[in-house]
Amino acid sequence: MKSHPFSTLIRFSLLLSLLFSTVACRGNEQRTSQQPTADVQQQPARHKRHHRHQSEQSTDNQATTSALAIPDYVRTVLAYVRTNHRAPKGYVGGRTFGNYERQLPIQNSTGQRLRYQEWDVKPKIQGQNRGAERLVTSSDDHAYYTRDHYRSFTEIE
Repeated sequence: MKSHPFSTLIRFSLLLSLLFSTVACRGNEQRTSQQPTADVQQQPARHKRHHRHQSEQSTDNQATTSALAIPDYVRTVLAYVRTNHRAPKGYVGGRTFGNYERQLPIQNSTGQRLRYQEWDVKPKIQGQNRGAERLVTSSDDHAYYTRDHYRSFTEIE
């Protein structure tokens, strides 16, 4: 099966865009991320507590996040994931997202239960915290962005 030249150009453009955003993100993270390794080791415990205490979350966070624009690097990762069904090289992603807080839809319009996967939107840097931003994709091809580690979501159109 022959590949259409236009689709090859689109793939090349996406990869080039992803490369430039990766380089820019790495530079920003190295300048701004000075967290000790103890924070990285404590993160899983905070993550589990977060899932247990749904009542502590504020609905104000949703309004705040939805007013913000989706960063270009998030859209770039989403395009890559949709095309390749895996995380870009150097990124963490594809794990099941449980939707324990039930902030995302439980079922699609036909009543089928939705499954979710989570993806990092910035490349993993050895020894550094992965940050709070994530991309979450659903089994019905919807995508959501969270900038505050699952406390609020913005649907990506």
